Amino acid sequence: MSGWGVEISSRATSAAALRHAISRNVASRQGANVAAAAPASLVVVRRATAYALSFVCGLVGFVLLTADPSGGLVIVGVVLLVVALVAAIAFTLRVGRRSQPDREREARAREAFDRTGEWPSE
Repeated sequence: MSGWGVEISSRATSAAALRHAISRNVASRQGANVAAAAPASLVVVRRATAYALSFVCGLVGFVLLTADPSGGLVIVGVVLLVVALVAAIAFTLRVGRRSQPDREREARAREAFDRTGEWPSE
């Protein structure tokens, strides 16, 4: 059986073997190990850069709108403000997803308090 440039023998036709072969093929095409990931500090730098650029886009868009509201740069200013708005919405959603585990931990602590009468230690 051949697919996506991966040869699979007739003995290895199980679903697990197929998934493993596909993941190896995808990793080799990307030139990286499947388990390898970007360092956490690099991820933080990328996110900070994205948020900083979004803030700058919003600021420049606001300046373009207020500097010459009748000129041709109004469209550019509106586009830049929309980019900043989309980034703000993405940031809000990311922060909301991050706070969900805290809410779940708080709910478990309240349930433990109801059962035992003592607040669980961290």
